[in-house]
Amino acid sequence: MADKNSSPQTTKRMLENPWVGSLVVPLAILLTGALIVFGVTTMLSTDRSYKDLVREMQSKTFGNRWVAAYELSKVLATSSVPKEDVPWLIENLGSVYDESSDPRTREFVIAAFSSLDNELTLPWLIDALGDDSPKVQFHAIVALGNMSSNKLENWAPVYDLLNSDDHALRHAAVLTLATHKVENANDQIARLMSDPVLGVRFAAATALITYQDSRALPMLKEILLLEAPSQGELQSPQDGLFNSIEVANLKINVMHSLKRSEWDELNPTLERLVEQEENKQVVTRAQEVLNQLKN
Repeated sequence: MADKNSSPQTTKRMLENPWVGSLVVPLAILLTGALIVFGVTTMLSTDRSYKDLVREMQSKTFGNRWVAAYELSKVLATSSVPKEDVPWLIENLGSVYDESSDPRTREFVIAAFSSLDNELTLPWLIDALGDDSPKVQFHAIVALGNMSSNKLENWAPVYDLLNSDDHALRHAAVLTLATHKVENANDQIARLMSDPVLGVRFAAATALITYQDSRALPMLKEILLLEAPSQGELQSPQDGLFNSIEVANLKINVMHSLKRSEWDELNPTLERLVEQEENKQVVTRAQEVLNQLKN
């Protein structure tokens, strides 16, 4: 594994998770900003195969391995790898990860692993959770969240990220634990309802719906009854505020989770929401969820 010294598709898949919804929007913005900083968006698109890109990454004469790693993450996000080639790809990418001192290369290797959704990548994902680079850690936790099944035996490294100084890592760790409904994780998640960052607090409360944990009810009511700011008013989640689109997405996200968990404890709040909400999309969704939870 690498000495302890980002792919757009990774975030997209997590956003498509029916209960994650708007809670990872700040993380998507974080990743987009990182890509711009590194100048990735100016790179020429590639028509090379994944095998060509892996060989470039392995070449000792290739200076910018991270560029090939980024291009590979794009290729894997938009096309499938033949099943028989997946072990070869993972082994070779793992070798690049192990010997790379460049965090950007490790970052995009982990992003590529996320696209594969294969348990053979777990040793590297676990190692990446303890990487010195928060971006590498972030891609690793998102990759675990994106896995279609829970193959991780020891969730301790994920729990450790709940105590990270980086609020994006705390946020992503909460989402990953709840996505896989890790047994007994709700006590650890509940702690973060006192987090200094409002977005993390809201993520924790929404995650607890998965466990039907009544400790989240007061904060979930707060989310559902949030008043959106005036149109055009810009607010920052870092300051404890959200804009009107984010407020609507937070409410819809909670309703997705309530429906998925078949938890009707908030039905009275949903009824109140239908009566007082100005956003028609939110009202329509609330009525749909109410009807399904009552039947």
